[in-house]
Amino acid sequence: MKYALLVIEKPEKPAHDRNQEWLLLLHEIGTAAGNAKGIENLRESFWQIPLHSGLPFLGECIRLADKDKFRWQVLILDDEPSWIHSQPT
Repeated sequence: MKYALLVIEKPEKPAHDRNQEWLLLLHEIGTAAGNAKGIENLRESFWQIPLHSGLPFLGECIRLADKDKFRWQVLILDDEPSWIHSQPT
């Protein structure tokens, strides 16, 4: 099964109005994620998406980011990523 890793870049020093757009974008994406299966929100603007069920979600995220001119990147993987996690001490 193929997966996509999606990153939407947060502006480094957002102006007040860009910050509001950013928060709205995250809210809209959160709403879209609620309707999709298997989506993992790994960080504030970083998602792991199974393409067999999450392709509409991926398209919606890109549409929303483009609408407000936020940069994004997608990495397509042939298999589910195997994450290695650190153990805090």
